Amino acid sequence: MKRKLMLGLLISALALPLTLPISAAEDTVMIEQESEWSYTVTDNDGFDSMDPDWMTLDFDPDWQIRVAPFGDRLDHTQAEKYGWTGENYGIFLRQTFKLRSATVMKDMHFYLRIYYDNSVHVYLNGTEIFAHDDGGSGDWVDDYVLIELDDVSSLLEKGANVLAVSVHDNMGGREFDLSFFATVEPLDEETVSPPDEPDQPDIPNKPDDPDTGDDPVGTMAPEDFGSSLPFTNAPVLTDDSPIVTVYVTAEPVEAAPAEKVSYTAPLAMVGGALAIAALMVITALLISRRRGRSGGTQ
Repeated sequence: MKRKLMLGLLISALALPLTLPISAAEDTVMIEQESEWSYTVTDNDGFDSMDPDWMTLDFDPDWQIRVAPFGDRLDHTQAEKYGWTGENYGIFLRQTFKLRSATVMKDMHFYLRIYYDNSVHVYLNGTEIFAHDDGGSGDWVDDYVLIELDDVSSLLEKGANVLAVSVHDNMGGREFDLSFFATVEPLDEETVSPPDEPDQPDIPNKPDDPDTGDDPVGTMAPEDFGSSLPFTNAPVLTDDSPIVTVYVTAEPVEAAPAEKVSYTAPLAMVGGALAIAALMVITALLISRRRGRSGGTQ
């Protein structure tokens, strides 16, 4: 009797399929707004003669490291303090981050929340993923704007990655900052993108140093800055941002999407296997009793 019971339990255990956790990506910030960047500033000649590999992961520059934003529109002392002033029209910036998995980010929605003034190019692992460069003809924004990127998951690598940016300002004030993130579901916010061809109305000049009184960060109305692009009412990063996981540094860090584990399927399988085991045990007991009765009547 005991042997048959043990045999039934063994058969039930073998029938239990191997189950693995089911993983899913979560919203992930790869580069946070107002984070550290390695950077260098240059005049026009230096901008044109920059090493062509400066935006790749293998490039190893001996650049300074500072905290964004860069420029003089959000903080009027920042440009001079960081050296991005005068005839140093160009600035090159890099930030590295690491991913434990790149495949888990496939089919996610990628965004830049960016402030640039003016002509900007953004590269991910050496490939350009965003640019707005009309030679100064309105190629700037007056606040942080949300840009939805094409699917860039194929450019991401397991381990180290680099986001590189160039900004070439040739008129008025200058500014740069961004965050780079991915979400499982598309954001319920208005996104904007530069026009394919620049509009050519009479574009007012940008202010060199707008007078904002005692609060240089945000007392001027956006229209006072004079941008011709439809970015005035673009969304700005707030404390209600849905992004929940932040990994940021100018040096490589471990930054992997969090995992969700679903136990629904494994529990259902376990329940089914236990039901089969119980049925087999009951069957074995009934067979044993019948044989016992047959032996007693002989």
